[in-house]
Amino acid sequence: MDGIGRWREQMGRTKTVLGEKTREALASVLPITAIVLALCFTISPVPTDVLLAFLAGAVLLILGMGFFTLGADMAMGPIGQQLGSKMAGSRKLWVVVSVSFLIGVVVTMSEPDLQVLANQVPGIPNMLLVGTVALGVGVFLVALGSWGLCRSLRLSGPAVRVVTYISKASFCVFLTHVFFLQFFARHGLRAAEGPPLFTVPLVSLLVLICGWGAYALFSRVPGVRRWLI
Repeated sequence: MDGIGRWREQMGRTKTVLGEKTREALASVLPITAIVLALCFTISPVPTDVLLAFLAGAVLLILGMGFFTLGADMAMGPIGQQLGSKMAGSRKLWVVVSVSFLIGVVVTMSEPDLQVLANQVPGIPNMLLVGTVALGVGVFLVALGSWGLCRSLRLSGPAVRVVTYISKASFCVFLTHVFFLQFFARHGLRAAEGPPLFTVPLVSLLVLICGWGAYALFSRVPGVRRWLI
């Protein structure tokens, strides 16, 4: 009976946490769903079957995000805590930086979006593109970030403001890059048609500027700022 009671108690806690995670997913997905629906009924009408498929996908996305975050908290969270405690317990900077670099490379290479992107870039082998991005993330984002945290590096006032602004505007930059992809695909344009050393940085800079401008504009709208930060 004690085992059954503990099982029921654990199931009750799981249902409570799952409800909280589902509500968090609902709060994240619902605003974007509302924006897309508004565009579908005004600027860009879509067929009924496409609209129903989008709504079904939004519902499944909310449920999937709830189960995913629940599983991450129950499984990946404890694994990360144990790994972090072992790394910190070693008190060796090279261990922390090496493990951080390895995790950054492996996680980036297993990202499905990066695999899809590699298939869409002609003229560059998939493994070369994926490996280059993974090495860049592992070295410059994860390894150097871990080294800076261990060394207690501090940014100056202007640098802190710039990094904070970029972090807050990252969601708008992501949405802007999606719109640019759709615009290029609809008009048959590709960044690879010109010299890559010129077109790729130019398009990236254009996306960043438009994303930051969109954030500066939307952050002044009452009620919208809380969804952008």
